Amino acid sequence: MSDGAARHRAREAALQMLYQWEIGRVSAHEAARDYWPGRDAPPSPDDEHADVQPEHGVDEAGRTFANALVAGTIERRSSSRARSAARSPCRSSTACSTR
Repeated sequence: MSDGAARHRAREAALQMLYQWEIGRVSAHEAARDYWPGRDAPPSPDDEHADVQPEHGVDEAGRTFANALVAGTIERRSSSRARSAARSPCRSSTACSTR
């Protein structure tokens, strides 16, 4: 398996965690904590897809890469929002409430 394919799977994992972070309103730590264990656990006997095994998993280096992508994305998004808010003419909660 090529290194590019492994990094691709890690980026897919990061995207899933970022989705959970944004839609699920959980912290980055919670998203990672909830995402990874399910990828290693044996399937439940009640799972209709229990016989389907993923073709390739994400190794430890890929997990580290994916977690770093998640943390970096959230950090950049937070700092970008802070800069935007500082430049906004609507800094107070009532200043732009008529829009």
